Order: sequence, then structure tokens, then C-alpha cells
Amino acid sequence: MTPTFYKSDPHSKPKRPVTVWIAQGLLIFFNLIWLVTFILSLVALARNGFDALRLRIVIGGLLLIGYGLVLLIAFWGLAKRRVYGKWLAVVSLSFIWLIFLYAQLRRFQGPYRYYEYENTAEVVGAVIGAVAISSLFLIVILRLAFAKSVARFFKHDETIVPEQPLT
Repeated sequence: MTPTFYKSDPHSKPKRPVTVWIAQGLLIFFNLIWLVTFILSLVALARNGFDALRLRIVIGGLLLIGYGLVLLIAFWGLAKRRVYGKWLAVVSLSFIWLIFLYAQLRRFQGPYRYYEYENTAEVVGAVIGAVAISSLFLIVILRLAFAKSVARFFKHDETIVPEQPLT
């Protein structure tokens, strides 16, 4: 008796989980933020002249472009069901989450003033909002990395080979 191979119908691939949709949306959203930051930095440099070291400007520009490309590659990998896209998205979203946490703990220096809270209700609201955003971000990252539905979505080999008895 010859072995029988069962291959699932190519049209019955698992549907894209909600977590992957959310991760793709976040990747595009933050890529747009990175692009806007890069363009505004170029406009500010053109307006104010190149007072800073040229090497510093080049390194900053390359970092913004490089990370924007990483976000695009992660998005594309998720869209094409590639495992590298999943893990690149996990690393990229984790990096963005860490930046968010760092910004909450230590304020960045810049020309703009930060909003000052007028009473304790505003402080409590800000803390609850920051905890909620951080928690939701962490849930998306963990589900993208470890959820069974996401693992099924990225599974390449859908061929089932039944075990044969030894004869």
C-alpha cells in the first residue's frame, strides 16, 4: 500500500487573525510618523541652516530611513505570511513600546513645552491612559509572538503525512 498524502485546499488557508491586522496597522501608522519626522527634520534643517555637524545629520537621517524600512519590511512580511515578518514586527513594536515607556518616564528635550496638569484628576486620567495604552500595546506584541491562531496563520507546510506501520 502506498502512503497517502493529504494536502489541504489552497483556498482554505487560515484567515488573517485580528492581531496581525492590528500589527500591520500599527506598523503603517508608526512608519508614517517616522516619515513625517524625517521630512520635518529636513525642513527644519533647510530653514535654520546646517549648524550641527554634518555627520550627526547624516547619522540621524540614516537611522530614521533605516527604521522606516524595517517597519515596511515587517509589514510586507506580515502581508505575505512570512515568519521573518512576524518576528520583525514583534521586535519593531517592542522597540516602539520601549520608546513609549521611556518617554513616559523621562521627558525629551525640545522647543515645545509639556502640558502641565492642573489637578489630581488630570494626573490620574493621564496615568490610567498611559497604563491602558501600554497594556494594549503589550497584548498585541505578546499575541503576535505567541498566539496559536497567529502560529497557524504563518504555518508553511500544511501537508499531513499519516504514519505508516512498519512491515
